[in-house]
Amino acid sequence: MLRRITCLLAALFAILMVGCASVQRQAADSPCLPPGVSSAIFGWPVLYAELTTIQTDAGRPAPGVVIYYRQGDRAVVAVWSRGRLVVVDPAPDTPQPGWVDLRFMTPDGALRAEPNGQCEWRQLGGQTANTLLPMRLKIS
Repeated sequence: MLRRITCLLAALFAILMVGCASVQRQAADSPCLPPGVSSAIFGWPVLYAELTTIQTDAGRPAPGVVIYYRQGDRAVVAVWSRGRLVVVDPAPDTPQPGWVDLRFMTPDGALRAEPNGQCEWRQLGGQTANTLLPMRLKIS
């Protein structure tokens, strides 16, 4: 009986450790985010997504996608290009500028052909996720 309980506890411990290891791995694989933005947004429903083109610093177009995440009364717009999170706008219905990752984007809004250093989120005047769209979309 004691051996059976010990085996059961060992199995339970192993299951918990595997579960914790997978949670840690997912967190390590999550993209770097700007201050005040949680990776929980990636679990929010997608309200809208649009393909776009972003010019690179080499003058070539690169594919991108603008995704509107929404949970309750909160919305966040994220711009992805080449599998990289390049712009996050945590307040898309305000004139407040979104966050640009200068590792992947230049200060003038061009996508870097080659990433530059480490994650470096900055709020740059006029750079919002909506500036990468042909029109500003209202989220209501």
